Amino acid sequence: MNKRALTTPAEISQALERILPWVQKPARYTGGEWNSIVKDWDHTPVRVALAFPDIYEIGMSNLGLAILYDILNRQPDVLAERVYAPWTDMEAAMRREGLPLFSLESRHPLRDFDIIGFSLPYEQLYTNALNMLDLASIPLRSAGRSLDDPLIIAGGSATYNPEPMHAFFDAFVIGEGEDAILDVVQMYREWRKGQGGGGEPGRGGDGETRSEENILPVSLSPCPLVTWSPDGSRRALLRALARIPGVYVPSLYEVSYQAAGTVADVQPIVPDVPLPVVKRIVPRLPPPLTRPIVPYLDVVHNRAAVEIQRGCTRGCRFCLAGMVYRPLRERPLEEVLAAVDELVEQAGFEEVAFLSLSASDYSRIGELVEGVLAAHGDEELSISLPSLRIESFSVELMEKLARGRKRGGFTFAPEAATDRLRQVINKPIATESMLQVAEEVYARGWTTIKLYFMIGHPTQTEEDVAAVVRLARQVREIGRRRIGGRARVRVSVSTFVPKPHTPFQWSPLADEADLRAQIELLRRGLSGRGLEVSWNDPRESLIEAALSRGDRRLADVVQRAWELGAKFDAWQDQFAFDAWAQAFAEAGLDPAWYARRPRSPEERLPWEHISAGVRREFLLEEYQRALRGETTEDCRERCRACGILQQLGPQRGDAEWGCPAPVGAQESAISDQAAIPSPLSPDPSPLPPCQRLRLTFSQSEALKYISHLDLMRLWERALRRARLPLAYTQGFHPQPRLQVAAPLAVGFSGQREVLDLWLTAKVEPDELARRLRAQLPAGVELLEAREVDLRLPALPSQVRGAEYEIVVEAEETAEEMAARVAALLAASEIKRQRQRKGQMCPYDLRPLIEKLRYEGREEHPSYPLPTSPMPGEGTAWHRLWMRLRVEGGATGRPDEVLAALGLDRRPRRIERLRLIFA
Repeated sequence: MNKRALTTPAEISQALERILPWVQKPARYTGGEWNSIVKDWDHTPVRVALAFPDIYEIGMSNLGLAILYDILNRQPDVLAERVYAPWTDMEAAMRREGLPLFSLESRHPLRDFDIIGFSLPYEQLYTNALNMLDLASIPLRSAGRSLDDPLIIAGGSATYNPEPMHAFFDAFVIGEGEDAILDVVQMYREWRKGQGGGGEPGRGGDGETRSEENILPVSLSPCPLVTWSPDGSRRALLRALARIPGVYVPSLYEVSYQAAGTVADVQPIVPDVPLPVVKRIVPRLPPPLTRPIVPYLDVVHNRAAVEIQRGCTRGCRFCLAGMVYRPLRERPLEEVLAAVDELVEQAGFEEVAFLSLSASDYSRIGELVEGVLAAHGDEELSISLPSLRIESFSVELMEKLARGRKRGGFTFAPEAATDRLRQVINKPIATESMLQVAEEVYARGWTTIKLYFMIGHPTQTEEDVAAVVRLARQVREIGRRRIGGRARVRVSVSTFVPKPHTPFQWSPLADEADLRAQIELLRRGLSGRGLEVSWNDPRESLIEAALSRGDRRLADVVQRAWELGAKFDAWQDQFAFDAWAQAFAEAGLDPAWYARRPRSPEERLPWEHISAGVRREFLLEEYQRALRGETTEDCRERCRACGILQQLGPQRGDAEWGCPAPVGAQESAISDQAAIPSPLSPDPSPLPPCQRLRLTFSQSEALKYISHLDLMRLWERALRRARLPLAYTQGFHPQPRLQVAAPLAVGFSGQREVLDLWLTAKVEPDELARRLRAQLPAGVELLEAREVDLRLPALPSQVRGAEYEIVVEAEETAEEMAARVAALLAASEIKRQRQRKGQMCPYDLRPLIEKLRYEGREEHPSYPLPTSPMPGEGTAWHRLWMRLRVEGGATGRPDEVLAALGLDRRPRRIERLRLIFA
């Protein structure tokens, strides 16, 4: 039976202490990261939770959510906190303990917030969103919510067809959210005032933020004046939200269907709501985010990020982002360079990524890379351009990247391997150009080229699939000629899924049997040394396509699939096709009807009441050009009247867009072989260290759940923020020279941990301590910094043991606990097993226990313990002290001593008091 629901941050914190030692990566759920913001909950009137329906490592890599977090927290009367989907083990523990879904910053239950904003970048997150609502005890469906429930909204690329999720969200923000989210918050403020008092008792006044200079005035788009009904009903709020440009409230629209099952019409059921709902844009990109949250965990994109431009003018016909993010807006070079300077100072990341749908199309990309290298090259700041197009990629740019990047691999996405099929998808890259780029990449020291392809494109033939094998093998042979057996080619193959608002929205998903035959052809053809190939399950593509092209009837399917266990659908090992198949069958619907049925141009598509600003006629013309194998010029060369200027042009003002004025065709990537510079000289050797400092620090309970590697990354970034002259290792992947005496296990705290640091220029220890303390997050305290001899042995080799204090919950009496300790010490050997390199290896724990004593019951702890809100009768906290040896390569571990005492899997607190050195 589930325990009673926990309702306060204190109760949630206590429950977490019981749960976190036993789940994977507990730091996902603790918060407290550098640059995270905790405002005064009781004195901040509007409270917003920003939710990403996947695990922390993926959600923390989402720049859009990070931007909204920053924008909202800059408002004096608004707080924004984060929440991510718990992994399956954590969810099971939460349901067992009665622990509701909670925010990272303050650990308030999610249902205590006023507004919950979900990011939905792709359809595979739908069931996770439902799961999060259920974990928060919020009614899944908008129609079932009352005034006591938060406002549930969503945005992101997947909301350009919101219909399959229409029943679960009160409103959708279509398009870009920087201004729209503030309009939503403003409308919520006005609505609550209309309720008669402004909300809960105790609310009001200004909240806390990082610092006063970060508080910006609210700049809202003009919203219509609203006359609130006397009862301040939830429906009145939804009607008001629907009048904000770009906000779609599905409950205010009615959908009718033809006898054949296709959509007949979509009409508002109340006056004064828009049809169509036109996406929201920011005419000029706002200032970039320069104080991002710095994660403790190694997240998917663990780096600083600056969006250098938004939108794309290339017009790839399969690409949703290329259509819905129009128009193209570049960020000024000077603004990007200033942002990088501030990111280095405020975050300390070792890598900066310049984000765009096509980074090499940024008009001043060469100057940008050169400017960053000039300013930060001596800090080993790596530059990443995650989205490169072969046709706008130059050798000159490659040379610059080589001086500021770890040389591992380059990624390109030709999407198709024949010239004919690339014309169909409007990505006309000559095969010869791709091979020339591969030649230059391998010639300049890179070892790996990753190529992205799709199968299932419209008009694709077996010859087009076989060409993928030939092209990948040709690239590998070029690499072998240049660098021998180190050359690698990684081919990633995905299935083409027709997306709404693209020219291919009328195309069908390919037949499953055909897709599997193509995958088998690729698997056989891309075997062998230096070749790797990966692909996705065609059944995953079937569900994705059905959801992306679906109508309102799929809401029942999504909910039933979740009820049958579907969640984490983007994870291959979690994807539950049988649950989806059963959900479709129970609803009397066929996923193939949605996914594999060609759509007639005469058919009313389920998403046509949502406008991305691109005309239907333009998309249809592009589709017909694709079937004829004709390409369409880059928008910067010739305007094709896609509709953006007609629909959104009045908002443009004096902002510079990439359309329609042509800027001239860019030069071919590898057109002038005589202009290719000679290969780079080797990177200069790093400066030798001239000073070694020994730091003594404490790692408190707040940071006990981060791993050793995460702790090292924390130190590296704090040292970068402190602008200290770090010494680096040599090689292609330079790392700061740091050395911890003995890593702390996850779940342990430490009173006097030791770290050695090498510098290339001398800094007085007191000065270093002053600068470093200002950059350390809560949970790490620098106790002492002193200079030591450069010639001392490696720090780990000097460790001989450690002392620990343990408090453990047990039902035993003090006498019984003392007897257990005595019996263990009396044993001549204690046989245990420890996993090493995937195998369980036996060893004797007894020689590693130098001293062990029972110190009695813990009656009045001065620190938080994982006490259950309803502790079992007779349980008590008992204190143990032990000194464990390090000898012969073996290390005594306190958790294994507890296991030997029969006290494992009990709530406990383990703290290392000190290390013992030779």
